[in-house]
Amino acid sequence: MQKYIVLLLLCVCAEAKAAPKRPNARELLANVHTVAIVSPFFGVNLPDKPQKNAKARAEEAHERVWLKALLAHAQQRLPIRMLHRTPWKLAGQKETLLAMQKLHLTPQELFQNNGLIQHGKYPLPKPAAVQQLLAALHADALILADLDAPQNISGHYTFSLLGGTGYEPAHEVMKGEFLVALPNGDTALRFINTVEHPPTSIGGRKFVQLDWEEAENLLIENFLDDVTRYLPE
Repeated sequence: MQKYIVLLLLCVCAEAKAAPKRPNARELLANVHTVAIVSPFFGVNLPDKPQKNAKARAEEAHERVWLKALLAHAQQRLPIRMLHRTPWKLAGQKETLLAMQKLHLTPQELFQNNGLIQHGKYPLPKPAAVQQLLAALHADALILADLDAPQNISGHYTFSLLGGTGYEPAHEVMKGEFLVALPNGDTALRFINTVEHPPTSIGGRKFVQLDWEEAENLLIENFLDDVTRYLPE
């Protein structure tokens, strides 16, 4: 019996030695010097049927304008903050767009399921598409961002068997997925985060768009906090 136990332990040790060690995020990011940022996008299908109510239609049209502005804000802010907070060099945005056009790729097509977020589950990148784009750009990594549409949560009462009755104040919610993808198609870092922002109200006026932008700023900073955590010292 002891003989079999010894043989079993030897086999387990042999397999453990044979298994290749998977590099951690810090080791993978050590080889990254130049990154290309792909334009963030919203991984949700916005309603395509017009609202019957005139007021609802106007609100929806207004919200679409805000969402477009929010994307433009993320596209502008992410590269600026990346340069400020990391030692990485950035590939030119025009060069990145041109390379994607030549490869007939959109930001959504770099993800599985065309970048759609389904039931709160964020999609992974397509390794082959990532490899193609990075080979064309001669960069060390791609920065990808798949954002969920912001939500306005009204103040409401809550109840649980353990905590009893409570009240959750109104707030804005912003969610997103950020990734650092490598030339071999692997993902060095994947960061999914949720930010809650209290609504701004001054003199009875609400500033929803400003709240969304501030929540988006915090989402980007949280991602860069995670990147900084794994950068080589």
